[in-house]
Amino acid sequence: MLAQTQSLAAAVLLASASLAQAATVYDSGVTPEAATLSSPAYNAFYEIATEFSLGAGSSITGATLVGSGGTPGAFTLNFYADAGSSPETTAAATVTVSDWTRVETTTADRFVYTLDFSEIVLAAGTWWFAAYAETAWNWSASSVDVPATVYRVAGTSSSWTAYNGYNHAYTLTNGDSAAVPLPAALPLLGAALAGLGLFAARGRRAA
Repeated sequence: MLAQTQSLAAAVLLASASLAQAATVYDSGVTPEAATLSSPAYNAFYEIATEFSLGAGSSITGATLVGSGGTPGAFTLNFYADAGSSPETTAAATVTVSDWTRVETTTADRFVYTLDFSEIVLAAGTWWFAAYAETAWNWSASSVDVPATVYRVAGTSSSWTAYNGYNHAYTLTNGDSAAVPLPAALPLLGAALAGLGLFAARGRRAA
């Protein structure tokens, strides 16, 4: 019975871990419903970089992007240090994500893409986040609360050009954004706790 109890305790821990949600490190504030504009952001076309600030040093392990257009293939995400009114030429950190998931929104041909990657640690201060896809893809945006934004030909080290008027839809997260959603995890947790109670009651009767 000890082994059974230990197994159920492990199930409780697993269920509890599944309840954890990714913490938001930065949010551009653009919801999928508000992202009515779009920018072409893919290899050999545009790399779009948008300015953001961190109040404290942060660990980033994931991102969500809102976009549209076919199958984008792998995403390249770049984090640039600030060079004044534009990013540095070379990224401080780069990740390529080919294993992503997407969820359809209420707007036709607009999806929320979820990307998880190895930890990136950024110090407090001003940074620039850039994203582009391997094949044809459009990064959705709005015209509200527009941050400093620039662009250049994706995959190159050419100079940045001002790209004003768009606030692109994205969040940066810390934690496994692919964790089991809260409603789905609750039955697992409930079953494990009920099992623990049953075995505890049997143990008391046996004693």
